[in-house]
Amino acid sequence: MWKYFTYRNTLKYIDILPNLVKGYNHSYHRSIKMCPVEVTKDNENQVWRTLYRPGINIKASFKYKVGDKVRISKTKLKFEKGYLPNWSEEIFTIVKRKAKPVPVYKLSDWGGEPIEEHQRVGDTHVPLLRVVRIGTRKAGEHTSIVKGNWIQYHPLTNITDTGPIQFTVQGSIDDYIDLSQTILHVRAKIVQGNGEDIENDANVGPANLMLQTLFSEVDVSLNDRLVTPSTNTYPYRAILETLLSYGPDAKESQLTGSLFYKDTPGKMDSCNPNAVADVVNHGLRARTQYTRNSNTVDLVGPIHCDLFFQEKILLGGVELKLKLHRSKNEFCLLSSQADADFKVRIVEASIFMRHVKVHPQVALGHAKALERGTAKYPIRRAERLVIGCVDSEAFNGSYNRNPFNFHHHDLNFIALYVDGEQLPWKPLRPNFGDGQYIMAYQTLFSGLNTMFSDKGNHINRNDYGHGYTLYAFDMTPDLANGGHFNLRKNGNVRLEMQFDRALVRTVNVIVYAEYDAIVEIDKTRVFPSDCLPSECFSFPCAFIANTDKADEPGSHWVAMYFDDNVADFFDSFGRTPEECSPYFEHFLKKHSNIIQWNQKRLQGFMSTVCGQYCLFYLLHRCRNLSMNTIISKFTEDPTFNDSLVNDFITKRYNLDLKVGDDEYIVLQIARQIADKYY
Repeated sequence: MWKYFTYRNTLKYIDILPNLVKGYNHSYHRSIKMCPVEVTKDNENQVWRTLYRPGINIKASFKYKVGDKVRISKTKLKFEKGYLPNWSEEIFTIVKRKAKPVPVYKLSDWGGEPIEEHQRVGDTHVPLLRVVRIGTRKAGEHTSIVKGNWIQYHPLTNITDTGPIQFTVQGSIDDYIDLSQTILHVRAKIVQGNGEDIENDANVGPANLMLQTLFSEVDVSLNDRLVTPSTNTYPYRAILETLLSYGPDAKESQLTGSLFYKDTPGKMDSCNPNAVADVVNHGLRARTQYTRNSNTVDLVGPIHCDLFFQEKILLGGVELKLKLHRSKNEFCLLSSQADADFKVRIVEASIFMRHVKVHPQVALGHAKALERGTAKYPIRRAERLVIGCVDSEAFNGSYNRNPFNFHHHDLNFIALYVDGEQLPWKPLRPNFGDGQYIMAYQTLFSGLNTMFSDKGNHINRNDYGHGYTLYAFDMTPDLANGGHFNLRKNGNVRLEMQFDRALVRTVNVIVYAEYDAIVEIDKTRVFPSDCLPSECFSFPCAFIANTDKADEPGSHWVAMYFDDNVADFFDSFGRTPEECSPYFEHFLKKHSNIIQWNQKRLQGFMSTVCGQYCLFYLLHRCRNLSMNTIISKFTEDPTFNDSLVNDFITKRYNLDLKVGDDEYIVLQIARQIADKYY
């Protein structure tokens, strides 16, 4: 039915209802051992005995075996929070089974200690899909991760002074990746514009958080799908997350590995590291100690991207790509020299990814769960806003302007409106000239969920008015922007700002927004029609894609083949790329000048072998057969065609393949095609 709906672009079923009913009534039913149309008054007793024969003993069907590791499903009370999990965090072992109409299992904890009460183990839809470190009752033990190690990856190409740095982490089906433990390592030095070393007293030093300011944008792709927004504000994200997420202990210890040394409040635009003590920016001077005489400085730190700040482990079999775009030298270096001409030379760059092996039972649970759904990676991307103003010249890159000088610019009014409703309860009206800005300063805690707690950010009230003027707004209904997701909603956000006097310089308003989002990966690690690869690829190459979008269940497979600027689009229903999906048409035009497609319907409306059609076409196309030659192998009879492709794939790959199994088989055979021909 859905094949018909897809082809006709309609949900009207009345036209084919007689055929559907006829097909159902004339099909063999295992429950009654015959077709429904064969049931008559003469054999109705036989049918009844087949279904309900007396004396039959229904044996309990156990889903789990003794020794299996399971979680216990649990029900919520009426007013319990909906975002809490529906199953236990602890993993238990089945030690005994009891046959009842509803199977009963006796459990023990991970250490073998029995549980006093018998628990019924429910069939949760995703029993082990939550890929996190699972604590047990014994402190210090972990049950899902068996072992792990860091692997160093180097760039794909040589590092240049201006080009991006690219990394590729090939996905192994057995290896999971703990992205939250990723380490970026860079060795760099400051040289003159002509490449010569600088002197010990050179008037130049790095901007704060040097490791992150080296890059203006970081692109993250999963299986060639870009999952990060393309913006050139990566350094601002990094500095804001560093300023507001860490206290003095971290800033004075581990964050110095990224060359974070707090800029002196009120002296941020003092860009000469050799200035006298009363006017020098002590943060700049501290950083410069590592770069004098063109010394090579070692830098380590995290990657400030959404996917690397969530705790779930990346499934095996997913290829990860990173592209780090370089910042301007004028942005990441500070100097008061009038004719300053310096640059940063990256000597070496690498990333350390933590690969982990999970318990076989956990991996099996993931595989089973992926048959019913997708792996979901929650990320925070507008649940809260952080707003600051920077000089436009500094934002675009200037040796004598600090890009992280969040000056107040004599702002005297700021208000945020969400769907016309004001946040907070009334506008903030600071007076920086008189030092009256405590309510604006307080937003750094009320807006970041740290108010009245033993947490700080190493920004005191004096710092706030001298280069650290930021405004934070929490837009969650329960003022709890961490720990759980809130309901998704659409709306308009409006920001109003007023200043006490006219601005003498152009100002850029930086808005850092966090909101809830989810990255999903399916069992085949392939993408739907609206998520086709964004990266360039080499020719010849082939793709199999689904006509549904990412948020839809999937309905029909099509094939695409590229070679020498010519693209083939193959749909077993004979539709054009535009009729299947506008995304296909855009994708084909982007990567080719000539597009050809078949105009003949080959597949039956009721069959589910579209995947076999795609494989059949690509296997022959890879042997340099033309589209017309391949299409000529089919007849006007869709039933014959369906059997042809199904039998071909079954015999070629020695499969016990039934009609309808193509959803799993497509990827496996497609990979074999790629391995053999490319």
